[in-house]
Amino acid sequence: MKWVCGLLIIANVALYLWVTGHPSQIGIRPVPSLESVNLITMQLLEEDDLSRSSTAALHCVRLGPFATQDTYLRAQQLLNNAGFGYTREIVNARELRVFRVFMGPFNSDRELQSASVDLRQLHYDPYVYEDSQGQLLTVQMFSQPEAAGRFVSDLAVGGIQAGARLETRTLGPLRWLELADVITETQREKLRQMPWRDAMTKVSIMPCG
Repeated sequence: MKWVCGLLIIANVALYLWVTGHPSQIGIRPVPSLESVNLITMQLLEEDDLSRSSTAALHCVRLGPFATQDTYLRAQQLLNNAGFGYTREIVNARELRVFRVFMGPFNSDRELQSASVDLRQLHYDPYVYEDSQGQLLTVQMFSQPEAAGRFVSDLAVGGIQAGARLETRTLGPLRWLELADVITETQREKLRQMPWRDAMTKVSIMPCG
C-alpha cells in the first residue's frame, strides 16, 4: 500500500506543476530583439559603404593628349575657372619608322578596284592611300624591313606584284594634364562635358598616387 500511496503523491505533484505552469528545466536560448538585429544590420551596411567609398577614392583623372599648344593652354584655363588643380606632363616628340607594303599607283579606278578584290579574296584588308604618286593600295604596315620584304615575296608567289618603302612620321610632342585631387563621378561628368576642342583629348580614369 505504501508504494501505491507514493505513486499517487508523485502524480498529484506532477499534475499541480502542469496546471500552474511551473517552469521546466529545459534550456531555452533567448531570441535577440528586433532592435539589436537592426543595429547589427546598420553597422554592416555602414562598413560596406565605407569600403566602397575608400575604393572610389582611389580614382583620379588624366586629360589628353592635347595635339596643339593652343588647346593645351585653353584646357588649363578651363580647369582654373572650374577650380580644378592639376599637374602638367609633356612627352617629347619622337620619330616613327614604318615600312608600307603597297600596290599601285593605278591608271584608273577600275584597276584599283580589281586589285582590291584580288587582295580581299586572299583575306587581306587593303585600303586606299593618297600621295604625290597618286592612289596607292596599302596592303600592310611593318616596323621591320625584313618582315616587309618577306611579305612582298609571299605576295609575288600568289601572283600579286607589290612594293615596300620606308616612311617616317613624327609623333608628338604629346601634352597631358593630371588632376591633383580625387574626382567624384559628378566632377568626372562635368569634365567630359567641357569643350576641349581637341579631337585627341579624352577623360581617362587612373589610380591616384
